[in-house]
Amino acid sequence: TPNRAVARPTTYVPTAELNLTAKSVTVETPLVKVIFTTSGARVTNWELKKYRLDNGDPVDLVAAHTPETAPGFLAAAVDAEPYDAVFEVDKERLELSQPGASGTLTFKQVTNTGLQVQKEITFYTGRYDADVRLTVRNLSDQDNPVQPRIAWGPGLRDERRAHAAAVQPPTLWLDGKRV
Repeated sequence: TPNRAVARPTTYVPTAELNLTAKSVTVETPLVKVIFTTSGARVTNWELKKYRLDNGDPVDLVAAHTPETAPGFLAAAVDAEPYDAVFEVDKERLELSQPGASGTLTFKQVTNTGLQVQKEITFYTGRYDADVRLTVRNLSDQDNPVQPRIAWGPGLRDERRAHAAAVQPPTLWLDGKRV
């Protein structure tokens, strides 16, 4: 009989094969309400609860966009993978209300080439910001050079119009109003 190369068993399942549907994930603290989509593990809204626009709506730092024009606020990807690939997420909602509390939201995706992209975002009750950690692991038995990316765009929301975005210089807010 002829010799045949025995294929190694695959030790990973690409996330695309799970046929996941993109969904929203909400993080809420006393200061912010942040909404993610599992499509690209990106932020769609980052509302500052204690800051209001003239019409009473909370200030939303994320400008609206379409994936064709920009990847989205904090979208994660590696190499040729699309920015809108669907990620698995460890929870659908994270609520933090106790003083000093923190909580982490973890998104994971495995590419067809065996790269596992993991994005962890840690939120705190008394802070407007969050800590972001991006980790890429090679689950395959092949060398996989990688270029991980986190997108920062299309920009911070500039005004009430959802599609207005720009990089803004530091601003001062006093008693919930921009001065």
